Amino acid sequence: MEYVPSQTIVISHMAALRAIRVARRRYAYLPWRPLDTMEQQWALSSCVIGRQLADLDTLYRLGLWNHEDSSYRIDVLSSSKALKRTRPEFRCHVVSTPLPAGSILEMSPGIYTVAPAVVVAQYAHTHDFPEVLALIQELCGAFSLPEDHRAGVVRRASPENESSNYAKAESALHAKELLRQLKKLTAVRGCAQARFAARCALDGARSPGEAIMASLYHAPFARGGFNIKELLLNYQIDFSDAAQQASGMPYAVCDAFVGAARTTLEYNGSYHEQPGARLHDDKRAAGLEAMGITTIVINREQLRRIEALESIARLLYQRAGMRYRNRTSGYGVKQIELLNGLRTAFGWPAC
Repeated sequence: MEYVPSQTIVISHMAALRAIRVARRRYAYLPWRPLDTMEQQWALSSCVIGRQLADLDTLYRLGLWNHEDSSYRIDVLSSSKALKRTRPEFRCHVVSTPLPAGSILEMSPGIYTVAPAVVVAQYAHTHDFPEVLALIQELCGAFSLPEDHRAGVVRRASPENESSNYAKAESALHAKELLRQLKKLTAVRGCAQARFAARCALDGARSPGEAIMASLYHAPFARGGFNIKELLLNYQIDFSDAAQQASGMPYAVCDAFVGAARTTLEYNGSYHEQPGARLHDDKRAAGLEAMGITTIVINREQLRRIEALESIARLLYQRAGMRYRNRTSGYGVKQIELLNGLRTAFGWPAC
């Protein structure tokens, strides 16, 4: 007979984000089962923060509890204020309106978490646009930050070890699906802010550096971006016979492809400085050139200089046969705010 607990715990807010990052780094995907509407109502109504709740050792094994931080609190979600009881390790939040199906996921018997889309909405209620956009790029990308990562906290890792701050993982969301889910989450504060950020997000970034680069070029002028709408991340271009002969490769995967400009943007982190990687990059660029596609490389130093990034944006507009017109008031300040906001959200130093 299947075990049915009399009490549940529904992880929420920052604790749920921590759980998502733990799972993506541990399993490279989210292995949890989504609940239907009836199951969600039962899980929320049974979430009572009492003494018989799941012990902290179980929560620790799931990555939900930090023994080393006495100030750490586990955010939980309940359907009624009457179910709240004081317990120092937990911080209870109440949602009185039913959530759409799939908003809660089962981690293990009696232990649940809100889905990534709900986490994004909750996060947007207390964080600014660059931080929310960075989180969506992470969840929609092929990488995950460490479970103890906090937006705005600079890790000060050396540039050579920038890849140590993230792990490869399957995407937890897709930007269009996130937007669809957010339209239904009207009961969660922060939905409006989250929806705007979701419209600016792209799928497929493979690292924080790629996510920062893509966000800057894709975000609208009004938010400090360069408003390049036709931008595809990790887009595969199959080579012609001539391109294959020039490169010795059957295809190339572009970090960010701007089709109208016949240009690919490539972020070169520390990995690309290795001799083998440089040779691969040269062959790849030769193949793309044979296809009539120009490669523009953006390195770590350029990703600190908004003037260099804007110069590349102007070139992309020119190659696409368009005029670069940024008429946003105070756009220079907004560009710096977006760049620094994205950098610090990923734990990188501001410029």
